[in-house]
Amino acid sequence: MSHPLAVSRLWPVLTVLAGLITGALVLERVAEDRAAQPMIVTIHAGAVIDPEGEDGAEEEQLDDAIVDPRQSEARALGRRGEVGPAVETLRAVVADHPESPAPRAELAFWLLEAGQVSEALSAVDSALALQPDEARWHLRRGIALGRLGRDADAEAALRRALELRETLDRARILLGVRLRRRGDLDGARETLLPATTRGSNEERARALIELGQVLLLEGRNDEAADHFERGLNLAPAIPELRVRIGRAWIASGRGKEARRRGLAVLEKAAVLAPDLPMVHDALGRAYERLERPDEARLTYLKAISLDGDDTYARRRLLRLEMAEQAFSSARRQVERLLEVDAGNPEHHFLAGLLAARSGEAAEARQAYGRAIELRGGRYPEAHFNLGALERREGKLEASAAAYRAAVEHRPDYKAAINNLGLVLAEAGHNDEALAAFDEAIALDADYAIAHLNRGKLLTTLERYDEAEAALKQALAIRGDYPAATLDLGVVHLRQADPAEAVRLYQELVDHHPRYLLGRYNLGLALLQARKVDEARKSFEKALELDPSHLPSLRQLVGLDLEQEQPARALPHLREILDYAPDDLWARRQVARSHAALGELEACRRELAVLQAASSEGEDADLQALVQACAEPAPAP
Repeated sequence: MSHPLAVSRLWPVLTVLAGLITGALVLERVAEDRAAQPMIVTIHAGAVIDPEGEDGAEEEQLDDAIVDPRQSEARALGRRGEVGPAVETLRAVVADHPESPAPRAELAFWLLEAGQVSEALSAVDSALALQPDEARWHLRRGIALGRLGRDADAEAALRRALELRETLDRARILLGVRLRRRGDLDGARETLLPATTRGSNEERARALIELGQVLLLEGRNDEAADHFERGLNLAPAIPELRVRIGRAWIASGRGKEARRRGLAVLEKAAVLAPDLPMVHDALGRAYERLERPDEARLTYLKAISLDGDDTYARRRLLRLEMAEQAFSSARRQVERLLEVDAGNPEHHFLAGLLAARSGEAAEARQAYGRAIELRGGRYPEAHFNLGALERREGKLEASAAAYRAAVEHRPDYKAAINNLGLVLAEAGHNDEALAAFDEAIALDADYAIAHLNRGKLLTTLERYDEAEAALKQALAIRGDYPAATLDLGVVHLRQADPAEAVRLYQELVDHHPRYLLGRYNLGLALLQARKVDEARKSFEKALELDPSHLPSLRQLVGLDLEQEQPARALPHLREILDYAPDDLWARRQVARSHAALGELEACRRELAVLQAASSEGEDADLQALVQACAEPAPAP
């Protein structure tokens, strides 16, 4: 009997074959991160979305009927890893046998292998139009729909496959995975349970491991561990199963012990299959989740050294480099991703993200558009990012359209609905904006940021009682929520209740002493409460946190000038002009301060700059400065 370690070293030779024989969930490198990875910077700090695909290869075997010898040739090409020639051969077979569904279905299989998902969906749909009751093709359709982000349609296709063949456990396992991911743990358990006691050892192992993940989410850690062990005992030589178990423990949120277990499983997988890039991909992702980026980077580099076309490792490495703003090396990763697989929509999505973060709006817009095109128009995350890009560019109408497209393709996309509300508010469509925030809250009553944004807008509309209620709701949900406390203080200041604002802001800075806006707003509240000396100290503390905070500098200048202290105001004014040399208000105050100090030559120098910058027409303030800077007439 071969030793498991010796068997594992055959994996580099069998990498292509593994894609065909390891089942519906093989090489699933990405799905666990899809909901949790918010890929982009939105209007408010927050989510970022990571659309990295579905569940890998779709079936253990390819047994569609052979109607043309070229079909067998195509199958052989595909199994040797020559997927492109296999696809082209099958296209010719389909053209010559338009009445036969099997070649169309097989074409869909290899198009999925090639990452051409939209075309795969068209091919399998055309096969089903000719033969609508073939369960395996509905399974194939479900996989294609899932990769296109059409989750509800994918689930419906998998259910249809099981209606047609109740024992099609590859479809059962995929459906169980989908139900688990959308939070239907009871449905996932019920769906997976029959597959744990029938079929091949490998299928039973997969079902046990998926059921273990459901138990883990329910907090039944010991039962989950038992299912994981039983699954591994059935199929000990499949590294991908260890990958799934390790990732499940780490993603469970069950504390240090769960993370320790997960990392141990993945590190053992890397020992058992040291030449399998997929294992290093998963281990690198685990290091990322455990906030060990240096180890993650080295692990991804190991994966890439084993397979230069390992796009998953390159994508993750790209993210690390973007986080560190290492844009030139990140650009090299993007270029390589597009070289390896230009038909992958996510590669264009990442190119758009990199361009957006590098300030290249036109390139970002083009890349997001290409990603959307490759996904057949359905790419909610790309629409979402495009909405953020257009908003930063001041194109509010285009931004709103992009967010609406994101919601059209994902109706429960609460972050897109929230951001649509922000854009509508900025465009002055206040009723529509409030409706958007309400819609987001209807989807998730505990969505604190929507309550916050609703409160902000109601404050602007001077509907203070409603604003206060919304902001207090945000605080009730999140507890320590500095942004909501900040805006609640604004409500009290607008209602001439500075004492309550001071109390809120003082408590805020006590808990968050480095919160710049808290310090600044505390200063404003203290001013309104006529506590000028304390206000000055609060603005000064804000400047200790950020010496370039112009609003605090302006407040100190205002206090100095009100107290007729021009000499004390001048250093602050010079700092303002260092950071904002075109600030004409600050320059006027400089000229006025020099005049008050009798420094007329300095006053006239500032006056010359102001006169050069001013537009034609009467400017009473400027004329007053001219007189103030003039030499006094000699005594008679």
